[in-house]
Amino acid sequence: MTNSSQNSSRNSVMKNLIIENTKIVTPLGSEARKGDSMGDISIIPDGCIIITGGKISYAGSMEDRPAVRPDEQYEKIDACGN
Repeated sequence: MTNSSQNSSRNSVMKNLIIENTKIVTPLGSEARKGDSMGDISIIPDGCIIITGGKISYAGSMEDRPAVRPDEQYEKIDACGN
């Protein structure tokens, strides 16, 4: 299988996904961190992650999450465990 065949096969199975009620922990800033600064993190306790076409399109609070297009189907996962 060629690289282009592998890529088209992979793209055809990519899902749209919404993960709700999850804790998001991410490093502060946009550069790699070393040493003690690796502990500088941001925690979003009531988070939401939206994946569209296999790529993260949103990661942030449930409150601030954008609306998704009604013509696109999304699988939803409630990560709170209820």
